[in-house]
Amino acid sequence: MPQHEIMAGVANLHAIHEDADMMRIGVLPAFVQAVMDGVEAGIATILAVVDALVHLRRLMFVNV
Repeated sequence: MPQHEIMAGVANLHAIHEDADMMRIGVLPAFVQAVMDGVEAGIATILAVVDALVHLRRLMFVNV
């Protein structure tokens, strides 16, 4: 019974090590994707502000 418990502990440590390796592999692509999403969000925000200003300008000149 003690040998079985020792081997189970070794297997558990190996599984934890493998999980850590998997997490590190996915970190860089996730970070790059987050940065790209932020850039896209920034561009969308700028375009939305420009669009709102164009509409506001049209409203101001129509009501004059």
